[in-house]
Amino acid sequence: MKRFLIILMIAATALLAVGCSKESSKTDTPATEGETKLHTIQPDDADAQPEWAPVDCDIELRNTRYVYAQSTDFLTFALVGKTDEDCELQFTIDEVTSGMLSQQDASTEYFLSLDGQKLRGTVSFSDDFGKIYLKGGYTYDEMCALATKIRGL
Repeated sequence: MKRFLIILMIAATALLAVGCSKESSKTDTPATEGETKLHTIQPDDADAQPEWAPVDCDIELRNTRYVYAQSTDFLTFALVGKTDEDCELQFTIDEVTSGMLSQQDASTEYFLSLDGQKLRGTVSFSDDFGKIYLKGGYTYDEMCALATKIRGL
């Protein structure tokens, strides 16, 4: 019985030594105190497809007089780009809303509002009005923070 307990203690000690070793196979450096970790990870490949996520916030497409799309009309969004100059938010919207937007006057100036606050940047659309693009007005880090809010995190 004593031999069994001694072997068990040696095995447990060996497992603890291996599990608690300071070496790590991770290449990431941990966040230091006061450093903020972003929920959005910069893509490695410039040709990578956008990672689409559901919209889970109070967002609207509007102009100074009317609301053209509400939160329920926004289906998904993605953060595209890697630098301050090329990053943009892309949103997909439902077919009814895209059809309505295609009928609007081309000179209408739109903006997006998030939780009642007007977002900076330029709003544009895909040819079929199925996507909304928000570009400019924010750095890449600020766009990541917006993406985090839009995800509802």
